[in-house]
Amino acid sequence: MPETMANSVEAIIQRWYVDEGVDYAAGATILAIETEKAVVDIEEEKAGVILRKLFPENKAVEVGVPIALIGAPGEKVDDIDALLETLGVDAVAAKTEKTVTATPIPTSAAPIVVEHIEAGDRIFASPLARKLAKEKGLSLAQLIGTGPNGRITRNDVHSAKELGYEVIPHSMMRKAIASRLVQSKQEVPHFYLRATAQADTLLALRTELNSQGKTKISVNDMIVKIAARAHVLVPDVNVIWTPTALHKFEKVDISIAVAGERGLVTPVIRDVDSKSVFEIADVVLDFKTRISANQLKQNEIEGGSLSISNLGMYGTEEFAAIINPPQAAILAVGAARKEAIVIDDKIEIVSVIHFTLSVDHRSVDGALAAQWMQVFVGLIQEPREILR
Repeated sequence: MPETMANSVEAIIQRWYVDEGVDYAAGATILAIETEKAVVDIEEEKAGVILRKLFPENKAVEVGVPIALIGAPGEKVDDIDALLETLGVDAVAAKTEKTVTATPIPTSAAPIVVEHIEAGDRIFASPLARKLAKEKGLSLAQLIGTGPNGRITRNDVHSAKELGYEVIPHSMMRKAIASRLVQSKQEVPHFYLRATAQADTLLALRTELNSQGKTKISVNDMIVKIAARAHVLVPDVNVIWTPTALHKFEKVDISIAVAGERGLVTPVIRDVDSKSVFEIADVVLDFKTRISANQLKQNEIEGGSLSISNLGMYGTEEFAAIINPPQAAILAVGAARKEAIVIDDKIEIVSVIHFTLSVDHRSVDGALAAQWMQVFVGLIQEPREILR
């Protein structure tokens, strides 16, 4: 199992693309593994053949543990178990990890666990089903058994719904997201800056740019570009915190929060300030397409000093986001909407966007963050600066 993410302990084999005994070419994708952040396709540099898969799909495997026996194209081995033993791999253990069809147990011999709910009532369940139900917080009394004589099996527990809600086991990514968010709030001293920017000029510029017939850009694409320019103008914010030192970057890499089917993914746009807003739009579209197909690469979700999370598309007016360590900040973007504000002592109706910047106080002081926010809001209100 490869270490596709620094300090990772294990990963899940999500899918084998190549069958045993079938030759594959150099550069072929042979399997997909699920890490804490994404699904990663694993390519083989040389042509070969999988002689034996040591683990099935949907199996968590520790990093560094052999997961397959690979041979040269066309190679055949008479005694794979002996070869595995020679290579130091436990052939018996490897075989038991493979998916097998269990031999049916006669009903009369099937182990039964009896759980008394009320006097005269009893529930039949296999020991494994009872253990799984307890782990999921399910009551056996609410499960319908499909085994012999109504016996509750492992599959019954996996597919169970409990009194109006469905029990959905946490995916590896969901667990990782939860762990990182808790760690961030516990260890990172957050402080927050809020600002409201007039957005009529920004929205008009977007309409103008989209009329040129090039790649269609979104308001968020423009905000990403503006945030990068603010980092260039206030470079001391372009940092990350490490236990020994601040790392200050020459180029601006920004993460964007994208909601995928498996959870929130934050791919990184590299060297944003050197890209046009049209190039940024192309990169974002490519990310969204490959996130849907689980095709992001590991290096595309690592790095960056700032994240941008936009919930404005859902009508959210304002919110605060949690920093993604070791980044220094995350910018929360609300919806562009009409509001009445005071301009030169007169009430006017204008389009505005509410922004909240969550900042790691270890990396960035309050005055510095306020300076960045002032520059950022100025660029939002006079956005033609980003076209230079």
